Amino acid sequence: MPGVRFVPPNDPELLAAAVDDGVGLILLEPVLGEGGVIVLEPEFVRRAHELPPLLCLDEVQTGVGRTGSFFAFEQLGVRPDLVTLAKGLANGLPIGALLAADELDGGFAPGDHGSTFGGNPVSCAAACAVEGTIDDELLTRVRALGDALAARVAALPGVLEVRGRGLLLGAVVDASAADVVAACRERGLLVLTAGDDVVRLAPPLTIAEADIDEALDVLSSVSHNLLGSRIL
Repeated sequence: MPGVRFVPPNDPELLAAAVDDGVGLILLEPVLGEGGVIVLEPEFVRRAHELPPLLCLDEVQTGVGRTGSFFAFEQLGVRPDLVTLAKGLANGLPIGALLAADELDGGFAPGDHGSTFGGNPVSCAAACAVEGTIDDELLTRVRALGDALAARVAALPGVLEVRGRGLLLGAVVDASAADVVAACRERGLLVLTAGDDVVRLAPPLTIAEADIDEALDVLSSVSHNLLGSRIL
């Protein structure tokens, strides 16, 4: 798209150099979902917040408890001007939301923006139910399960690194991530790619430990069959 500039993640100096009077908004994803499950460093996000443009955090993938806090930005020590939410907000029903800080009140007036299906009462009721379900007990469990899952995946053959937060994890593999995804699917386990060599894991926040064990059995089988021979 015209008028858009990109900078590498976690390079605050390049970020600052890319910002001039022609930049009105900095858009960051706290954990790059499609971009390799790369966790943004607090220093990088703080620098973005200090710069003149508004700071918008895309929490479509990272929000609503996915990373172990309701918003991922809570772990970064910043309060952004804008936050986008969707996906998990209504537990699978179609919905999206743009949250604005109090000091931006008045940026939108009634009639400025519309959507044919905006404000759907069923989706909004689901979002309210989800919001009431994400409590401290669930978030603590997400963090604990995420740490345990990351450690177990990191011990598998052919896994070079595991990164992410909570139950949004990326395993860097010594193979084609697409091949790993296909092999897992054949065994009944659905995982995703996040680049050529990153397998993304994003299980339900309410996943049972027995289901994690079953998933690890599949991942172990795939890693030994597909990846193990590559590191001998």
